[in-house]
Amino acid sequence: MKSALRSFAHWTAFPFTVIFVIAICLASWGNAAIAKDNEEKLFLELDPKNFDDSTSIDNEWMPLKPGTRFVYEGTTVEDGETIPHRVVINVTDLTKVIGGVRSVVTWDLDYSDDELVEAEIAFFAQDKEGNVWRMGEYPEEYEDGKLVAAPAWIHGIEDAKAGISMKAKPALGTPSYSQGWGPAVDFTDRGKVHQMGQKTTVPFGTYEDVLVIKESTQDEPDAFQLKYFARGVGNVSVGWMGEKEKSQEVLELLKVEQLDSKGLDEVREGALKLEKSAYDNSNNVYAHTPAIEHASGIVLQTDRPGSTAKPTDKTAGKSALITEEQAVSIAQKAVPGDVTAVAIEKKLGANRYVVEVLAKEDGVETDVIIDMETGKVLTTEK
Repeated sequence: MKSALRSFAHWTAFPFTVIFVIAICLASWGNAAIAKDNEEKLFLELDPKNFDDSTSIDNEWMPLKPGTRFVYEGTTVEDGETIPHRVVINVTDLTKVIGGVRSVVTWDLDYSDDELVEAEIAFFAQDKEGNVWRMGEYPEEYEDGKLVAAPAWIHGIEDAKAGISMKAKPALGTPSYSQGWGPAVDFTDRGKVHQMGQKTTVPFGTYEDVLVIKESTQDEPDAFQLKYFARGVGNVSVGWMGEKEKSQEVLELLKVEQLDSKGLDEVREGALKLEKSAYDNSNNVYAHTPAIEHASGIVLQTDRPGSTAKPTDKTAGKSALITEEQAVSIAQKAVPGDVTAVAIEKKLGANRYVVEVLAKEDGVETDVIIDMETGKVLTTEK
């Protein structure tokens, strides 16, 4: 009995120290977990399984309805000179599959002093939580009407990663986030919630409860672009802060239009024309992507410049290369399971589809290597 009492006394003498140590450990682990959740990651990992109705982009801060045209006017200051600036963003009824995710196509035009200096097709998709992702872009830059650069980046090619253009629930005090990662062309845009509940007036209207996102790049960490977003409308103005020697851009939303059938046809034609140019001029990136499709699922590019494949009777009316959706289907037949990622990588001496599958049979992550032109499974790697 005495021994038992001594044991109890021994336990009651320890617990405060033990509990204190445990509490410190738990607090440390908890803080580590919180830190990890709030970590400002260099780039984000996209999970194709987290997308369902990906082309229905109805995020209240960044709705992208097909047939919508946003027109912005303002100025830029370059080398001490103030230059008129105009930007037109057209949301098309076209889609493109990138990284296993069907994405909305926008066709954007950038004018400096009434001269077209940049045209771009960009790709967006909304995940199940409501985050709007930028899946990549193909811009063409012009001087005196001539193409001088085309710094394309597409998720899954040349180590590029999709980023978030708009959070589902932006909040103050949250970490900055990657808006896309294209190291081959120095695309390193990041966003951070700067202000909320602001008021702003632009030619198109006056808005309350405006969200302000502060954007920066890795090579210009002290120069910021400020983008103002209004609920139900999207980006209504653009400003700047930081280093004055950098280009100073100011834009305001002039009008929002809903295009008629003729206008939508013209926008579609412009986007497809730019894609043809992309296949010609972006051999390392864009040439390895499936063709843009109409929202109905019809492939609109039957002969894609930059592709070595030629349409046959069997493939007439279809894309010369197999699509990512087809690659996913082929991979799942070869290795039944859940697809976790799709990319284009150089394998066996050429660019191939690499489809990562979590195999049902053994639960092992398996890479299925697929020929982009024939759809043949070349090998599997665990």
